[in-house]
Amino acid sequence: MTTRVRTWIWAAAGAILPVAVATVWIPIRGRFSNVDVALALVAVVMVLGAGRRRLAVVVGAVSSALSFAYFDTQPYERFVMSRQPDVETTIAVVAMGLVGGELALRVARQRLATRQGTGDLSRVRDAATLLATGEELVVVIGAVAGELSILLGLRDCWFEAEGVSGGSSWVDRAGDIQRPQRGRGRPQLFHPGPTAYPGPRPYTARWDEVILPVWGHGDVIGRFMMRVTPGVPLVRERLLVAVTLADQVGAALMAQGPLPERHASHPEPPTPYPNPSPHPTPPAPDPAPPTHPKPPAPVPPLRVVH
Repeated sequence: MTTRVRTWIWAAAGAILPVAVATVWIPIRGRFSNVDVALALVAVVMVLGAGRRRLAVVVGAVSSALSFAYFDTQPYERFVMSRQPDVETTIAVVAMGLVGGELALRVARQRLATRQGTGDLSRVRDAATLLATGEELVVVIGAVAGELSILLGLRDCWFEAEGVSGGSSWVDRAGDIQRPQRGRGRPQLFHPGPTAYPGPRPYTARWDEVILPVWGHGDVIGRFMMRVTPGVPLVRERLLVAVTLADQVGAALMAQGPLPERHASHPEPPTPYPNPSPHPTPPAPDPAPPTHPKPPAPVPPLRVVH
């Protein structure tokens, strides 16, 4: 179920639940004050706020006011109010519903963010544990591919020992999705429209595959091909966690092979003073011929399908 479908389900609940509460109150509305049902309707809007959908809060507040005016004010079953206190109560239902629903929404989103942060930290810790315990490279890459699939809600994820192709979307170090412009080599940053997702503004998946580069010593040494699920947003905070997981794989790949040569940008300055020893310094022995380490074994493509 996509985020948009969930949002519309909560919005439908916001329209139906206040009507149901006001209808249930009809048999006893003559024995109790309509202020009681107004408080019950405000509580319904706050419950809708726990669903983390602001649209449901707004729809619920409007539906509560209309239901109160139609079922619980005289003359009944008409959108006409004959008493001034009923008008004030209706306005209070809308105002209190919006404020209470917004507070409940923020609390629910904060709790969700806390749980997600704990889960993201656990994923990074699990990947680091595999490296620290000396697991095989294939095991580490497979575990990271599985974590990426769960983290971003991917349909498919696999590793390839290749770089970033010129015409594909890719995730940069800042967690932004980049895509080259047509006919140009410079990347263009896309900001799709907002979607109903709890938390920061997400990047809606409008393309089928996104590349997550694997970096090592400043170079791209591999990539994770991520096949996104249509309608599932890619939030920047989770993309940053994905970049961290890819860095774990980059560290493992660099540990399997030779380090790249590093050349000094400036030569060492000559010694300003002569050698005070009366005996000449013996010449340095010839350097040993360079040894070429055995190249690492190629990593087979790994695919994790959900």
